[in-house]
Amino acid sequence: GRVLGVVALVVALLGIGITVAGLGGDDEETTVSSAVTTPVTERPSDTTEAPTETYVLTTPAVEPPTTDVETPDGDLVTDDLGAFSVVVPSSMERATDPAEIFGLTFARVSASNDLAAYRSDDVTIGYTVIATLLDESGLTQRGMLDELALGRDSCDLSQPSAVTSPTFGIVDVDLVDGCGPDRGSAKVGLAVEVDGNVLLCLFIQGPGPADGPLLEMAVALLESVTVSG
Repeated sequence: GRVLGVVALVVALLGIGITVAGLGGDDEETTVSSAVTTPVTERPSDTTEAPTETYVLTTPAVEPPTTDVETPDGDLVTDDLGAFSVVVPSSMERATDPAEIFGLTFARVSASNDLAAYRSDDVTIGYTVIATLLDESGLTQRGMLDELALGRDSCDLSQPSAVTSPTFGIVDVDLVDGCGPDRGSAKVGLAVEVDGNVLLCLFIQGPGPADGPLLEMAVALLESVTVSG
């Protein structure tokens, strides 16, 4: 059930004028209800990098998967550390290598029709899921989004909020608008604690506004994630 409907959401995203393939999630009704809303904060114009803290993470040795699992609407892709799986449309490029963030090792899956462009600009549609151990990171779901400050140096507006996920419960959200050369693109960041020991985050960028179809797709993609263990 949760992995169905990816193609339908790809078509929906293409229908709002974007020429690269989009994203998707499930075919079940997904509740996207605002739980917390705070005033919009305007981004500063400087590009000074925020200081980062260093944490130590011990990651258990896991044999990386050798193949992706095909589903009716895409591939169920597992990261190289074997921490989680997420649905990726079959036509999309994907990367499954870990990421070093704040001195921590995060399991990661990224997907886009053009990964190189997605990683270097604010308009190419793509998404990334990352996960780490909660008890060793010292981070909360809201704290993770605050530390990452999605779009800090390249977008105009950021608004913290929250949504309700049928699978994961209350999910903290960052809605970021005013991205890209024409300021028409947006980013959405989601963060949630899973089973009390995993911090799971999803980031997506595409056409704005952030609180429109992009947010719906972000929640649907989060619903497609299966955490190992």
